[in-house]
Amino acid sequence: FYMFRDFLYVVDLRLFIIAIISVFATRACEVYNYSGSMPTSLIGLAVVFPIVFSINSAFQRRDEALEQYGSINANLASIYFAHVNWPYHSGDSAQDRELEIKDLVLKLIEAIKLDITVESNDYKKEVYQYFNVLSKKNVALRDLDISSGEISRINNWLNNVIISFERLSSISDYRTPKALRAYSKIFLHIFPILFAPYFAYLNVQVQYLGFIVAIGYSAVLVMLSNIQDQVENPFDSEGLDDIDLERENRFKKVI
Repeated sequence: FYMFRDFLYVVDLRLFIIAIISVFATRACEVYNYSGSMPTSLIGLAVVFPIVFSINSAFQRRDEALEQYGSINANLASIYFAHVNWPYHSGDSAQDRELEIKDLVLKLIEAIKLDITVESNDYKKEVYQYFNVLSKKNVALRDLDISSGEISRINNWLNNVIISFERLSSISDYRTPKALRAYSKIFLHIFPILFAPYFAYLNVQVQYLGFIVAIGYSAVLVMLSNIQDQVENPFDSEGLDDIDLERENRFKKVI
């Protein structure tokens, strides 16, 4: 049931429109006796290959995004545990410092989430403000008799967070080249007309075969295009394989 539901997720009105255009174009070629064999490899070269390439590239970006977001969570957890568990926590202020660093890390993660999911606003300034506050918290460890080597280590964790954030932000901002997407879309929509003579030729060989092949090709190409559209942005929560940043926020779940 779930597989069938996921399959229907990539079926939309455009699929039926392209299929209907394919059938009508094929019928028109039959009526005007305009048919002939065409190299089917052209379909793969002109349409399928660019779309599949874009899908593969999008999934690679998705995997990279998961890796970088995991790195952000891991390094922020290390920073938090360092502030909480290193042996300077004594006295009444210990709990206050723990709550303060926890609140700061959670706000930073939320700002990162907003920066990569909300396209209409730029939250990078807010993210770097939290980075600045966190850096000052690390420097303040000197007043608690923490060695320079340990402070250097915790600053390195913060540096890793900043690097991962910039990589994650780049994945969110830059996707499949617009020219490649435009090329794929244009060929997808003119494909039914270009290959209508070939489908009409198939109808001559076997009755209704051309219509069946036309609908089949249209369905496959439109579904591939829909899959590519859904995985293009892994943060917009519109596709089956999009990244759920709330679910992947392990720091918020565990701490």
